[in-house]
Amino acid sequence: MTELYLPDNSPNEKATDPVTAEQRSELQARLAHHLANPDERAFTLAEIKAKAGIE
Repeated sequence: MTELYLPDNSPNEKATDPVTAEQRSELQARLAHHLANPDERAFTLAEIKAKAGIE
């Protein structure tokens, strides 16, 4: 199985920590949910930050 790495901040940042089996499972579950519910509204990062009161 190919190791999956996620960057912490920037899309140009090279990630160094591999995703754990638990994280991989969560990502797979989220993708499956998204594929099963393509019309479900998603929230942008800006919307989430605004709701949380973060910049």
